[in-house]
Amino acid sequence: MKRALVLSLICVAGLAFAGFAQTLTGSWITGVCLDPQTDNWPGASTLDSELIVTYAIGDWAFTSTTTLDGTGWIDQDFSVTGLFGLITVSSALGFTVPAGAFDSWVTTLGLNMAGVEFSGVFTLEPAGSSLVLGMIAGLGSAVEGSIDVTFGDGAGCDFDFVDVT
Repeated sequence: MKRALVLSLICVAGLAFAGFAQTLTGSWITGVCLDPQTDNWPGASTLDSELIVTYAIGDWAFTSTTTLDGTGWIDQDFSVTGLFGLITVSSALGFTVPAGAFDSWVTTLGLNMAGVEFSGVFTLEPAGSSLVLGMIAGLGSAVEGSIDVTFGDGAGCDFDFVDVT
């Protein structure tokens, strides 16, 4: 009797969990090329592969993109998109794996309120960083404005002030 009760509770908990579970999707694309006219065997084949996995929960989607080739793991990217109240958020972070190097991090925020669209884009790269703030408004013809602040001296990911436009 106890076993039947425990089994029933497990089934009910599993069904309840399945109702709250979110979406896990993805794709895996692999290309194999064989060249029979090549003299040496290791050079006769190439392999490229890309694995994309996205986990969606509510209004948010978290994605990981892994790129492989014949030499191994060559690139890794992470991204997230979603809503934070009225603000739309998008962020992407990239790495070059063999070099152990950081590629870039780009974060975009947007807000559309009462016919006025505000935006902000922050970019961090090895050669420096920038922040672009923008606004578009108007009835009929649009009025646009933006502020572009540049940081970094090109020698690394730093925040030394360079200029503002």
